[in-house]
Amino acid sequence: MNKALVIARHEFTTMISRTSFLVMTALVPIGMLLLVGGIGAYILLTSRGEEAPEPQRVGYVDLADVIVEPGTIGTTEYVPIESEDQAVAAVAFGEFDAAYVIQRDYLSTGRITQLVRGAQGLNITGEGVGSLREFLRANLVSGAVDDERAERILFPIDITTFEVAEGGQLGENTFEPARLIFFMAMAFAVIFSVLTITGYLLQGLNEEKENRVMEILLSTVSPDQLMLGKLLGLGAAGMVQMGVWMGSVYGLYLVSRIFMEGVRNELPALPFILVAFAFFLLGYAFFAALMAALGAVTTSQRESQQLTVIVILPAVAPFWFSFAIIEDAGGLIPQIMTYIPFTAPTMSLARLALDAMGPLEIAASLVALTISVVVAVKLAQRLFRSYLLVYGHRPPLLQLLRTAVTGRV
Repeated sequence: MNKALVIARHEFTTMISRTSFLVMTALVPIGMLLLVGGIGAYILLTSRGEEAPEPQRVGYVDLADVIVEPGTIGTTEYVPIESEDQAVAAVAFGEFDAAYVIQRDYLSTGRITQLVRGAQGLNITGEGVGSLREFLRANLVSGAVDDERAERILFPIDITTFEVAEGGQLGENTFEPARLIFFMAMAFAVIFSVLTITGYLLQGLNEEKENRVMEILLSTVSPDQLMLGKLLGLGAAGMVQMGVWMGSVYGLYLVSRIFMEGVRNELPALPFILVAFAFFLLGYAFFAALMAALGAVTTSQRESQQLTVIVILPAVAPFWFSFAIIEDAGGLIPQIMTYIPFTAPTMSLARLALDAMGPLEIAASLVALTISVVVAVKLAQRLFRSYLLVYGHRPPLLQLLRTAVTGRV
């Protein structure tokens, strides 16, 4: 085990000192900075020279008793309504452009229910919400400012949007941008990070075989120690890269709270974040074991790159079906791909982004992926032991299958 750790430390330090690794790791934070700068510049430029907005009448139901007096903010007039039922009816009949129900626990939670006509639930981040924010702040600070009120001054609204149909029926809009961005970012990070790291693993194995360095290594360590050390070292480098990328996503989330304050905009709960990292680690272990097996049985860098396509294509398959997943994330095909080890990491993260996986399905997918990792590592170990010093020609497929199953050449 000590020799495996020595190899792991060497692989880790070698990986994080590669220029290509550093560039790839830095690209995401730089991209986030450019994105935030672009959004800020766009808002600044588009805010100049705009025509004056049309006057609006907005109703509100003050269940929390925080509104001292009605008023007009900019071009938006705020009109009190006695009950939520009256607000629903008023919006349904077009008496108001929108209505807000300030919930009883508003001071401790910031919860506000927004009532809009039709499917307008996503169009709540413009001047309407900015006006509401100013209206609430003006009323909150008109009395004594305690801790709860100070918190609400900083973040005064946490809106839950309901769509009001023509008949007055309500349907909740559950769109949460931060959740979608987080899990989709994790899915893309799994693809780029895992394939990058495992690609270096495969490249290193081929270079060591072609330069006959492998013979020297195996004179001091066992094949199992060599394989374990490489997987641990490169996996640690992958976690560093993932940490930098997810830190960038978190920075984008903090900025989004400024630009999208009116939208339900909370990161997933800690258990879901841990689940996302579990899918990353298991996905890395599975693909790394396959790459190690390919590196053991191939005889050149060109040959290994050709065979790598067999592994890469299934891994990116969920992105081929992205529109189908968005349309029906709980459909049969997404469910099946959740349990296939090649597609499970990215498909599960994509479905988590759309809130389409329950606890039992998450647990079942993780168990299936864990079993696949154990099987892949066992098969890779057998091929690693048998063919790591094979040069000149690749063994026939039937022979490889026999070795993978029985451990004998």
